[in-house]
Amino acid sequence: MKTTHQSLLRFVATAMLACLALAPTASASDYDGSVWLTSAAQAPNGGTWVQLQTGVEIGKTEARGGAPVYESVNEPGTIVAVPGKAGYWVVGKRGSIHARGGARELCGGHLKYCTNFPFEPQDWEFVTFAAATPDGQGLWALGRRGQVWTVGTATPYGDAIEGYDLTATAIVPTPSGNGYYILKNDGGVHARGNGDGTGTA
Repeated sequence: MKTTHQSLLRFVATAMLACLALAPTASASDYDGSVWLTSAAQAPNGGTWVQLQTGVEIGKTEARGGAPVYESVNEPGTIVAVPGKAGYWVVGKRGSIHARGGARELCGGHLKYCTNFPFEPQDWEFVTFAAATPDGQGLWALGRRGQVWTVGTATPYGDAIEGYDLTATAIVPTPSGNGYYILKNDGGVHARGNGDGTGTA
């Protein structure tokens, strides 16, 4: 019961962050100078890392509340804390992977080098969210339509692709890493692997 409760809390927290933190898509012609929070991750010994979007294709990383400070990633993206380590990855919308602190280098720094991620992604292929595996040796990257790309020890359990009018906003692994939930902007939750309730979460 404790594991289920912790899993539910983590799921709800990630879902809320995804709903609140997703930055709108801006073009150079309509950028108004706003700064958007694109994602946040908790540091293991307290504090938070945040990834900000400060321009159409520009971003920065900030450490708050005593979190370790590492070199900023200067593009918008999803910041993913590595379980059990003082480090994180920032996964850019076009597939770049930036390792900081105790995070290991993955894919030579880009999804296209170790997955079928496109070399020139279209808007609907952009990465909207990413999540670390429980062992800290890999990650799942989520595409705008619900595509899932896997890196390192992450196992693919299926996509959640529907129409072009829906956006996938978050991917939340089960505690075992043997499944995940994919959230959509219409409130839909798509379970894959043991996230479907048929196995041990």
